[in-house]
Amino acid sequence: MPGRNEWETARQWGAKYGDLVYIKNLGTGYLFLNSYEDAIELFEKRGSVYSSRPQTTMLDLEGWSDWFTSVIPYGDNLRRARQYFNRIFQRSVTKNYYDVQTQSIHKLLYKLVQDPDHYRHHIRQAAAEAIIKIAYGYEILENDPAVDVIDTGIRSVSDALAFYLVNAVPVPTPSMLSKLTELYGRGDNETFIAQTVAVAFGAGGDTTVSALLTFLLAMVLFPDAMKKGHEELDRVIGKHALPSFEDRPRLPYIEAICKECLRWQAITPLAVPHLAEKDDIFKGYFIPAGTVLYGNVWAMLRDPKRYPDPDKFIPDRWLPAYGEEPPLEADKMAFGFGRRICPGRFFAENSIFIGVASILATFNIEKAVDEHGVPITPTEDYLSSIVRHPKPFKCKITPRSDASVLAVRQATKQL
Repeated sequence: MPGRNEWETARQWGAKYGDLVYIKNLGTGYLFLNSYEDAIELFEKRGSVYSSRPQTTMLDLEGWSDWFTSVIPYGDNLRRARQYFNRIFQRSVTKNYYDVQTQSIHKLLYKLVQDPDHYRHHIRQAAAEAIIKIAYGYEILENDPAVDVIDTGIRSVSDALAFYLVNAVPVPTPSMLSKLTELYGRGDNETFIAQTVAVAFGAGGDTTVSALLTFLLAMVLFPDAMKKGHEELDRVIGKHALPSFEDRPRLPYIEAICKECLRWQAITPLAVPHLAEKDDIFKGYFIPAGTVLYGNVWAMLRDPKRYPDPDKFIPDRWLPAYGEEPPLEADKMAFGFGRRICPGRFFAENSIFIGVASILATFNIEKAVDEHGVPITPTEDYLSSIVRHPKPFKCKITPRSDASVLAVRQATKQL
């Protein structure tokens, strides 16, 4: 098995051997699906066979397999967890979170005005602030240790207990946790509800951070996209205001930037593996029970037949000329498949939109310069993990005008 960037290795295998690539390692079979159509056929149409997760010894030993929704096997616990998630994250309900998401982004803008060099920290703080407020009703403080739970919890299963903020964080206002507890009671459900909410807290924050960091990198490397975004924002909302969710239908290019962020650098390039629970035949090939299947989102979103010049950041691809069909939406792949599709995808897309629109309305994002005044071109290197983040890179983030700064100060005056 490749040691890092397995998604790119699997994509290259697919180009050489075909979309279905099967390998065996230490007695376990692995099947990489490099095409969207194959992923839909197996993970959605044959979901009764391919909706479970493979057993992972470390996750079992540290207790995650019993409760962390992304990795628990298919069965009653998963159905119950997804019922809870859908109750609070279905598309119609996520509108209730607009104010919290907007406020956290406005605070982010203020911090970027004051201290742009630490943009990674500020984005991380903003993402955590929104999800913790919604999940627990808890207002985090600057450098709040609760924010560290997102990083440590996602990256180290040994810190699983740290997700149970219900024991350490007060719940003074209505929240996801309090609503689910009220709806489904305490008793045997109490712990499971707390665990379900913890998944939203951990995974939701990391996804938003990854997407917004990718957005900043794209603006530095592809300044024409930033210029077009500025032009649309200035035309639609003016130069003296911040965007809102109500502006979204009138900002198609900003929406296209968001979609391209999801496509250009897949957040979860191999998603979470699926498990074949019984023998199956697909396209004439035998898939034995116990095979671990990966939907190679990276390869699907870089298919040159569907997305010409896939290595380039081209938001215009989502705005085809009149009469032409747009390409397959990135969110069809970016958030998983079938019965394991991410239930928080609508919330995540909302967070990405308001973040991208607000940052673009307020700032220029450009290459930093070295001590000799030479522009520094960042690489497209990413940290190799389930949830990818670009490696730290230098950039220059400056307010577009004094009016932009004034709009931010007015928006954060009462926060």
